[in-house]
Amino acid sequence: MRSYWQTTRFGWMIIAAMFVVAIVEWPLAPPSIPTHWNGSGSIDRLGGKLQGLLLVPLSAALTWGLVASVALFEQGKFDAPVRRALISLGYAILLIFIGVFSDLVLWINGVVLNVNFFLLPGMLAMCVALAKALSAAQKSGRSALPG
Repeated sequence: MRSYWQTTRFGWMIIAAMFVVAIVEWPLAPPSIPTHWNGSGSIDRLGGKLQGLLLVPLSAALTWGLVASVALFEQGKFDAPVRRALISLGYAILLIFIGVFSDLVLWINGVVLNVNFFLLPGMLAMCVALAKALSAAQKSGRSALPG
């Protein structure tokens, strides 16, 4: 069986890279940067640098840590296919954070793209991963939800 670090290393490396990019972009960012997009993918709210540049990597780290921890530390509750499916779901959620952060960094550097170009593929990956997790849980006869 693979250790926690072996299984989650790539996700933590992505999150570390997000923090590095945030630090590099900090001096380049204007005082107000996008913090929310509407359904059509257009910016509808601006916030400060702290909220925009550091909150996304921090949220990604908390979400990744929670999903990965449940999948790997609740070993008695989940069998291997369910754990793998939950880790896949964690990577799909991380893909959404990467998309939002990428759009934000591009905006800071003068490239304005519709955030939906990033979000929709990430949401599709998350739906596929969620279906995979639920299917694996059903096949194992256990719940895919912790608790």
